Amino acid sequence: MTTKVMNHSEYQQGLMTRDFHSLEYTVKDCTAVLEAWKDHPNQGYYTDEIHYCLAEMRYRLNPKNAPLWWRKAMKALMSELLRNEA
Repeated sequence: MTTKVMNHSEYQQGLMTRDFHSLEYTVKDCTAVLEAWKDHPNQGYYTDEIHYCLAEMRYRLNPKNAPLWWRKAMKALMSELLRNEA
C-alpha cells in the first residue's frame, strides 16, 4: 500500500467548494477507517483530512471566527461564482 501525501494548502482550498454534507461524510469515513485499522499506513493523512474538514465546517458555521486567509479566499471564491453567473 502506498502512503498518501497531502498538499495541505491545496487540500484546504479544495474543501471550500465542497458542500457541508460532503465534509461530514469525509469526517465519518476517515474516522471509521482509523477506528477499524489503528495502525493504518495513511493514518496521518486521514487525521489531517478530519482536522481540515472539521475546521472548514466550523468556519462556515461562524465565519467571524475564521482566519483572515479563509475569509479572503471565500470572498474571492464568491466573487468568481457571481461573475460566472452573470
